[in-house]
Amino acid sequence: MSGIWRKVMQDLKVFRRMPYWQQFGIATVVVILGAVVRSLTFDINPLIVYLPFLVLIIFAFQPIVAVYSTLLSAAVGVHYFLTPLWNLENMSAEWIAIIVIYVTTKFLMTAMAHAMHRAYTDLVLISGELNHRVKNTMAVVQSIVNHTAKQVTDVEQFKEIVAQRLGALTKSHMLLTTTDWKSVSLRQLVEAQVSLLSPEAEEVVAIEGYNVKIVSSATVSLGMIFHELATNAVKHGALKSGCGGTVQVSWSVMGEMLSIRWVESGGPPVETPTRRGFGSSLLQRLVRSLGGDMALDFAPTGLVAQIQFKTDLTVEAEGQ
Repeated sequence: MSGIWRKVMQDLKVFRRMPYWQQFGIATVVVILGAVVRSLTFDINPLIVYLPFLVLIIFAFQPIVAVYSTLLSAAVGVHYFLTPLWNLENMSAEWIAIIVIYVTTKFLMTAMAHAMHRAYTDLVLISGELNHRVKNTMAVVQSIVNHTAKQVTDVEQFKEIVAQRLGALTKSHMLLTTTDWKSVSLRQLVEAQVSLLSPEAEEVVAIEGYNVKIVSSATVSLGMIFHELATNAVKHGALKSGCGGTVQVSWSVMGEMLSIRWVESGGPPVETPTRRGFGSSLLQRLVRSLGGDMALDFAPTGLVAQIQFKTDLTVEAEGQ
């Protein structure tokens, strides 16, 4: 039943795209048709007769056309159906009250139907957005599981890595939830992902940069990027327990690009890896999904990661 209703609503959208003069013309015809049906069913409650016609107009056309149709149907009803029942020369307060109630009821019907239409439209939008987000999230989860399985042979290690990456994914989603999935502060995103792996993050990770927020479509990928960098730092770099290293994260705008630097220092000596692990592969994959690029410099003093992507993935860039 819901599928049929959705199909009907999709078909009715065609009328909303018409020029206004066509919408007003069709609405007028529908109101006149309702008046004809009303004249043939005079013994039936007029609200029951008119309601389907008004609801059709409200769901099919723009709000201004619905208001026009309500006024027109009220005028038609008063003139053709109420006027013959009274003597205009001796019109009483009761008849005036009937007219007021009649017209008011028409507008209440319009308001209720319009509210139903808006509620349905919002529900469709929310359903579509939720479906899109779930698909994206499942695609990320599937990628994490598949690629981790290719790189890890030990079951316990596989469980640990997947759990950590799903935890990072959850952390980004939690941040988005607090802002109704609009945008997330870049500073908060870095802090959340780093603190997830290193309890001492506030003391050893320095964050510098103006107030910039990342749009929801890029938050999950960027959050995973910071998670992978932090994971590498905890295992092999400046955030390794007891090494006394530090990490500096900063960002700036260069033309139309947002440039993010992740600089490690004071940790164990860094050696250039002989092969690309899943962490590096995932980093490159995530950066490409943002339409950006990344350079990794395995300097002896510490890893330096330079990430760039277009500023159209950011909002509210203040304090530049």
